[in-house]
Amino acid sequence: MEKPYYYNMPIDVIEFCQANNLPFDVGNIIKYVVRYKNKNGVKDLIKAREYIDRMIFFELSQSKKNTRSIKIEDEITRKKN
Repeated sequence: MEKPYYYNMPIDVIEFCQANNLPFDVGNIIKYVVRYKNKNGVKDLIKAREYIDRMIFFELSQSKKNTRSIKIEDEITRKKN
């Protein structure tokens, strides 16, 4: 299968993610960061950041006992508002 022009990399992103057993969200972050200069510019970086924010929120929700995590979560929430 031929790769789109904006994935002009020696290693295919999907193959890399599969070979490293990366979850969907991490794969999408890699995808958007790798292609941002050749496809959608800052829009792709924003998409990657959205996935990162979701991962942070999930990780923090899994570790509410950690006081530092709660402070970081509060800061993220404040930045979004």
